[in-house]
Amino acid sequence: MVQGAYDFDPHHWGLMLSNASDFAEGRIPYKDIFIQYGFLTTAIESWFYSIAHNIQSLIFGVSLLYAFGLIGIYFLALQLSSCRKIALFSLVVAFLIHPLAIYPWPNYVSFPFIVFGCWMIVKDRGRLGFLGGTLLACAVLARETLFAPLAIVILASLPIYLWFSPVSPSKISLMAPLLGFLVPLAAFGGYLWYADLFEYWRLTAIELPKLYAHIFFKDGLPSAITALLKYIFYLSFSEHIRQTIFALILLSATTVWITALARKTRSPNLVFVALLSGVLFSSALHINEIFRLATSATVGLCLVFIIADRLHVATPLFVALSIGLVVGGFGDSSGNYFMPKKEQIASSTKDNRIALFKGQRWSREIFDYYNWFTHDMRILQSRPCTLRYFRNETRDAFLAILSPYSQYQLAPFGAGMGGVPIDDWSRRLRPDYDLPTRLLARDIIIISSQRADAVADRAIPNGYRIFDRRVTPKSRFLPDGDMTLIVAPEACGPLT
Repeated sequence: MVQGAYDFDPHHWGLMLSNASDFAEGRIPYKDIFIQYGFLTTAIESWFYSIAHNIQSLIFGVSLLYAFGLIGIYFLALQLSSCRKIALFSLVVAFLIHPLAIYPWPNYVSFPFIVFGCWMIVKDRGRLGFLGGTLLACAVLARETLFAPLAIVILASLPIYLWFSPVSPSKISLMAPLLGFLVPLAAFGGYLWYADLFEYWRLTAIELPKLYAHIFFKDGLPSAITALLKYIFYLSFSEHIRQTIFALILLSATTVWITALARKTRSPNLVFVALLSGVLFSSALHINEIFRLATSATVGLCLVFIIADRLHVATPLFVALSIGLVVGGFGDSSGNYFMPKKEQIASSTKDNRIALFKGQRWSREIFDYYNWFTHDMRILQSRPCTLRYFRNETRDAFLAILSPYSQYQLAPFGAGMGGVPIDDWSRRLRPDYDLPTRLLARDIIIISSQRADAVADRAIPNGYRIFDRRVTPKSRFLPDGDMTLIVAPEACGPLT
């Protein structure tokens, strides 16, 4: 909560806040809301957003869900090991790997569903197994890219529990997790069909990722796998100890499978968790980051301590890893990009004039920028130019939430990170957003971003003028310091 108050990320936080706000206002998912990752994430974050309608409520919700996931690591380790020491070691190390939720991203929302779903399956493959499968399906609905790895694990659980169980399992215990997994997904599919949203969902969940794949997997999947392995096997005992721990998880999961195939173990639960943690490394294939691994592959952390305990080195390993994680937390590779520096804290201030930002601790420059924007919107509302629509061509999604006009686009911004042409893609999904027609009607304003030295060269639509401009505050993901332009119909008159 404290760190989130200092974090200024108008693209990522703006997107999730916009989704939550739109969902709370009753806009139609996928058709009217740009749900890039998962319906359930939007629904849950919308509920948290409704508590106070500001960033702080979303920070609280995401942090709470991540905390639940960490607690689940303890129960999962306890179930697998029957040893409170191993469970405690797993919990503490999981916390030290990634102590704070740094994003509003669906990884944190799906994490507790993954952990507790896994726990229920290994605890009891009957009714709890069914609920475990249901929770894993909820993880998919929170982050749809998890479908492939979790579907593989659920299907593979059938031969795992059939071959490695010391006694023959019943058909009910074999099928319960799979049935639990299918029910929520079938219900979601029925909702899409009934609401006539399937094509909107398909273009978002299947076609859009292809645009990102050209960026993140430009050298192919084998290269991405190699890069991830180099990332986690880069051995260091200071800043990079986090990556090293995930290497230990992967090695431990591999060891469990080798011993199982050699018939040296008869524990299907260990084999199941080993497979789950292994496939969840795919969460960081496109971008090698600690938070992605911490909210996925961490489910296999208990395997490290279970094997270490059998070798009688669990306690020394725990002490060594804990010290390394604490020391590494002060380095540049702690996995936390947003921990505020002393200078940032010293220069921060509060400004509660905009309810959305109540409780945030930003620089005066940032608050002045958004106060400028809302002030100009009020001026335009007072003009007799009958404005109805708003189009945001910047990467700052906060502007879409603060605008008093109806959003005339699907995504709350005009371009994705890395130059992904979100706006071009969204025109395929919603061709009814006909910008040329709206410009002719003179009832829309355009918010755009331009290099400060190229404003004079900006092409302004006929019948429009630059109503106002201001330098955009810099942030980690928007470091350019461009000029934000408010382009309004000439009928609205000049600013002064």
